[in-house]
Amino acid sequence: MKTKHVIINFLILFLFFAGSPLKALTLEDLSIEGGYVLGIPKDSLIEAAKGPGYEISFRWRVSNTLSLLVSSGHWYLAIDQENAHKILDWPYWRQIYGAVVYQADMDPIYDVTIEPRQDLKIKPFELGISWQNSKSTPFQIGGTLSGGYVWYQRQLYIEEFWDKYFPTIDYTFSYDFQNRSDAKKGYLWAVTPAAFASYHLSDAISLSMTVKWKCYFPHGKNADFFPLKNHYRLSCAIHFLY
Repeated sequence: MKTKHVIINFLILFLFFAGSPLKALTLEDLSIEGGYVLGIPKDSLIEAAKGPGYEISFRWRVSNTLSLLVSSGHWYLAIDQENAHKILDWPYWRQIYGAVVYQADMDPIYDVTIEPRQDLKIKPFELGISWQNSKSTPFQIGGTLSGGYVWYQRQLYIEEFWDKYFPTIDYTFSYDFQNRSDAKKGYLWAVTPAAFASYHLSDAISLSMTVKWKCYFPHGKNADFFPLKNHYRLSCAIHFLY
């Protein structure tokens, strides 16, 4: 799951729409959006899933109130799940390394603290339709409905904090490092309704605020390992108007 895959697909669709023989399709704006995601986990053992990200969108005018929409981006969420290295049944921990840590912690010269962490990278690619009350007024309200597929990568890693005591010199050596598992990768499908408000600063630039709700459908490669049912997102964007 590379960023270049998103970029390549995005450029293909951009070129398709830009070169479309349909005269009704006129490029309307390019927007760059940044925001924050609050995920709704499908597993009750996950306490939280949240994080920042960005999205880039193109809109093509269809009428005075309707536009076609293409969007893609990257969202980075941190997952809060206690004892994740045991719950997710990480084989390396269960078969080998967990016993090593346990034995070392029994030795009085060692002290170790284990903090499992997870990150979730989400790369959506969606097509949709956008509606707004009027394109001729500075202040506008509207909504979008889009859908498409979402690549994801979920990775478990452990922050280890070690102390080793040397009694002969009465000295404690401290160090920490990350122990990473193999990442789970896959894709699934999503539908995203949204509401927004925007204001035209000039003929070339407008600003907007958007609230989105993305609903995930558990169909696709490794979709069962994707931890969210849906997520809410609040974001702000700058639009370059054409």
